[in-house]
Amino acid sequence: MIGHWHSDERKVELVWRQRWSLMTVLYLSVRYAGILYTVIYMLGSLPSVSLTDVVSNNLFFALNWMNAAVTVMLGVIIATRLYAMYLRSRKMLIFLIVILLSLTIACGTITATGINRTSGEESILSGTYQCTYDYQGDARLLMPITWILRIVWEVLALCLAVWITVKNIRKQLQRPTAPIIEELFRILMRTHAVYFAR
Repeated sequence: MIGHWHSDERKVELVWRQRWSLMTVLYLSVRYAGILYTVIYMLGSLPSVSLTDVVSNNLFFALNWMNAAVTVMLGVIIATRLYAMYLRSRKMLIFLIVILLSLTIACGTITATGINRTSGEESILSGTYQCTYDYQGDARLLMPITWILRIVWEVLALCLAVWITVKNIRKQLQRPTAPIIEELFRILMRTHAVYFAR
């Protein structure tokens, strides 16, 4: 309980009392979008909540587009972290923007196509009506592609982060005069200072 109180106190210090930036807005948006997503999902899934076809369709569209929006926000957060880790390298920034933009456009196009090729079906479960959605035709093949593209982005980001970390550790191990632990801590603080300053 005490540890939880300290983490809440630290969160207030690091998030709420700082000057707001794009990273703060993205962090809070991603964090609280999960609550909104859960509420919308529950409204559409609970048999005790009766919804019209139009409302049910709108909830389905909202869930899909919210998922896409959160994925984009997380991608921007990861790209910003990597940009900071690579010490604001212009080449790395351009590379990350091109890759993230390409994947975002592809996922957005696939999501829009999949949503347009989805049909809703009404089913009766224990005397209550439930609306279920099924992807039609090639939309069944398209939707898993968005997950594959997201995995590609995550693996790329992980590899870039591991690469720069290993590179910095090797650089530090070549200088035996400096205390290794202190030097590694200093490098980590320096590479992440840009991210936390935003």
